[in-house]
Amino acid sequence: MENRIDPAPHVIGGRDVWQAGVPRLHNSPRDARVAVTEFHMGGEAEVSTAAEAALAAFELWSRLSVEQRLDVVRRIPTSLRKFGDNLARAMEREVGKTRAGALGEIGKTVAIAEYYAAYKPDWFVQVMEPGKGVQRRVIKTPLGVVAVITAFNFPLALALWKIIPAILAGNAVIYKPSELTPYTAWLIMQVLKDAGVPDGVVNLVHGTELVGKAMIYHDAVKAVSFTGSVPVGDKIRCMAAERGIRAVCEKGGLNGILVAKMGQSRIPGVVQDAIAAAFSAGGQRCTAAKRLIVTEDLYEMIREELLRLVREVDVEDFVGPLVNGVALERALLQIQEGVRAGMVVLHGGTRLWEASLEHGHYMAPTIMEAGPDALDAGPLVDEVFGPILTLVRVRDYEEGVRELNRTEYGHCAALYTDNIELMARFPLDADVGMAHVNEHTLGGDPDMPFGGMKSSMDGPPEMGGWGLEFFCQLKAVYVNDGTQAVSATKR
Repeated sequence: MENRIDPAPHVIGGRDVWQAGVPRLHNSPRDARVAVTEFHMGGEAEVSTAAEAALAAFELWSRLSVEQRLDVVRRIPTSLRKFGDNLARAMEREVGKTRAGALGEIGKTVAIAEYYAAYKPDWFVQVMEPGKGVQRRVIKTPLGVVAVITAFNFPLALALWKIIPAILAGNAVIYKPSELTPYTAWLIMQVLKDAGVPDGVVNLVHGTELVGKAMIYHDAVKAVSFTGSVPVGDKIRCMAAERGIRAVCEKGGLNGILVAKMGQSRIPGVVQDAIAAAFSAGGQRCTAAKRLIVTEDLYEMIREELLRLVREVDVEDFVGPLVNGVALERALLQIQEGVRAGMVVLHGGTRLWEASLEHGHYMAPTIMEAGPDALDAGPLVDEVFGPILTLVRVRDYEEGVRELNRTEYGHCAALYTDNIELMARFPLDADVGMAHVNEHTLGGDPDMPFGGMKSSMDGPPEMGGWGLEFFCQLKAVYVNDGTQAVSATKR
């Protein structure tokens, strides 16, 4: 691993800002002995300065035409490609992404940027049918300063699928990334600067939840967009409600894949999809598959194929490490909890100590099996980021859907089947925000809503027009050309 410590200052009003004192070091998940980034944790003072810079920038940015803002947004995809190698290297070093995973995230983020860059100014104005000589339209205007708080697992995509629609709508942003990805966040600021985003329109403040709290409670902030865990998201929702500002909180998932009424010839492909959904990126995705629910007629064959193929998984170059020692310990404790409840570890379940992995936060891809008396513990109850997949046997599709929905989460789910009726039923039966049929649970398209139901989501979905409209204030406009008398009871 490259022996270099990358500096990651705050960026406020277009300037790199360092605090006094010794900076904090962040170590690599691939080799915990190696420091890769240095940065300072901000506080209320940095948030206050960032809010002042954002307010000043908002006054100018919001007055530009939509076409002028689009001119800037259209340059972001090119800037992302320009900084691609640096971004990929940063994500590999800070969160342990595989090279393929880092490049895949960059490609996804470019696609998101290109999607929003293709918007037309008339999206912000909806002309209605005139009423009795009065012209009517609905316009979408910016909110002001908004807070963006993101998680570590997709540090580039999560940040920009919030920041791009926010600034396209005319807002200014205070951005708090995960404290595990400070240098990636600083590079994002360089991408935006290279694309021509004016100083102060986006401001970066590193820190813990104390910075997030200071952002939400600052009088200048009119909305917050968050991605992270359920407990933190619930706190943010309550803080936003206390202030009376809008919030979108994209939280966790305990996603399931259901296999029912399917031919045996498809089993190898389905198992390969399940392995990809469960173990790539170390299982550290909100859309990762955590449960594989299989009807009894297919169960033994899928179990056998799963145990065969999991032995071929490359931990270093496909799974990757967990992000830190705390995450690794949490995943191992969840396995132990499942075993105490009666689950059986069929494969893995341990930390890896091979010579090339011993200093990193690696664990073996783990397959657990839950009998009927072990369905309410550990991996089947709480989301924990890690490469853990639990097998569950059910009688039929109906029992499978009940098991799928028997959780507080409702992020995404998948059905593999040959049955046309079930293909139509499943999106209605599954209590999730994203339903997949004959494909795994990972990812989402830029023009489709991204988000869940139940505890997985508060507020509207992200991406697409929904993600842009969250950052807009709707205004009803009535224009009388002067030829019509206005009655006190006109409507």
